[in-house]
This record gives sequence, C-alpha cells and structure tokens, in this order.
Amino acid sequence: MDKALLPWGEATLLDHAVARLREVTDDVRILCGPGPRYENHGAPIIPDSVDDAGPIAGLLAALESAAADETPVCLWLGVDLPAVPADFLRRLEAALREDPTVDAAMARTARGDEPLCAAFRVATCRPLVQHAITGARLKLTDALSGARIAWMEAPQAWFANVNTPQEYERLREDLSRSR
Repeated sequence: MDKALLPWGEATLLDHAVARLREVTDDVRILCGPGPRYENHGAPIIPDSVDDAGPIAGLLAALESAAADETPVCLWLGVDLPAVPADFLRRLEAALREDPTVDAAMARTARGDEPLCAAFRVATCRPLVQHAITGARLKLTDALSGARIAWMEAPQAWFANVNTPQEYERLREDLSRSR
C-alpha cells in the first residue's frame, strides 16, 4: 500500500500534504524515496541520496536539496499526517525565524516526539544528519540528539498513524465526524 496515493477528499494524501505546505511556503518538494515517483503532483521530486536508511535518508535528501538552492529552512511533513493544520506548520517555521539559536522545531504530543512534522535549519541539521547516517544511527531522533530543538506541543489526534488500511479508514471516519 502506497500511503501517499490513498484517496483523501477530492485528491490523495500526497496532494493534501502538498496543499497544506503551500499554505505556508512556495518551496515545496516531494521526497519520493529511493527511486523517482510522484512526478505529477505539483512539486519537484527529491529521491533519497542514501540507500536503505529509511526516513532519515529522506531528511538528508531534503536538507541537501535545500542547501543546493541556498534555502535556509526546510519544513517537513509526513504524507500520512493529514490532520496537522497549516497554522501549526507556520508556528514550526516561525520558531526558527524568531530564535537563531534553534536548529529545529519539532512537534511533541503526550505520546512523544513527532519527527515527521518539523522545521530544520539546513546549515546546522544537515551535518548532524550526515554524521548520523555515517555512524549508522538511522533513527531520526538519535540523529538530532545534538541539535537545539524547540518543542511545540500538539494534540495527539493530529498524529494518528496511517500504517494499515484499518488505521486509514479510522482516521477518515474520525475526521469526517469532527467536521
């Protein structure tokens, strides 16, 4: 199951994520994993620059792409987080603008850290992620253990898992009821 292509409203989860990011920034890129895919979803695609490293490979590719374009901040949102509002993404990005000593701003819920919803300062996070991958520390939170992170509290409901068909259907039902 490719979560990104699951129906969401009138489009897909991927299209929904791209639209929410566009509410915050014009610089939207789609991380596509190890090989090119998602070419027709309205944003440039960025393949992983490291093989078999999981989500951290996507983060490194995003940071490298942003660095190549001299983009100072990289806003990151997992495609399977359709309940995170654009206003929260704005707050993450604003945390880096408002405090130059912060390397990243990341969501945190009662369940714990949510590293797939964050903003990263490219100049400081890119070397941390590169070093973590070189040292085979592939867990996102481990890679950023040396970073100065501004934690942003968020409702746990925004971060419901969409890893199985049952979780996907439950989230669709929950969000339909809350509208």
